[in-house]
Amino acid sequence: MAPASQFGQCEPKEFARGIERKSKEVIKLPKPLFEALSNVAQRPDSFKVHRSRKAEHAAVLGGYCSGYRMDPLFDLPETRALTQAVGERCAKRLDSGLSNQKTTLYEDQLAELGVLLELTNVGLFRDTARVERWKQGFSAMNARTTEERPFWDEYAACVDELFVMLTAP
Repeated sequence: MAPASQFGQCEPKEFARGIERKSKEVIKLPKPLFEALSNVAQRPDSFKVHRSRKAEHAAVLGGYCSGYRMDPLFDLPETRALTQAVGERCAKRLDSGLSNQKTTLYEDQLAELGVLLELTNVGLFRDTARVERWKQGFSAMNARTTEERPFWDEYAACVDELFVMLTAP
């Protein structure tokens, strides 16, 4: 579940053709978004090589699904509302999953942390108290996981870094 502005899974030329087909509507967009879309339409391969993920985040999350993020898209009220709703769904899943007193790391599902990190990058998620609760729940889950510790120790270190990134300004 990637934010709506992540185009990493789209064929660049196909996306550019879509922009061109809708040129009458694109012209009416706010100038920063119009310029961003025009750049993609003029140079479709540009978003194939450009990745939005910060280097320190890629070090933790990896490069998978690190698409081209169009920041001006997040300035639109419709996009902000939609994306905030996605963020809240992700947060609720983490609230539920990381409060379970019986699960171990074998059963965790933390993909939502990566989505929320991207939303943090565009100023659409900041909930330090919630992240602290998740961190405590994850720590308890980590303590209940006793097998294959070398693997899980490395994994837990990455997740702990993610929690820090979610609360950093």
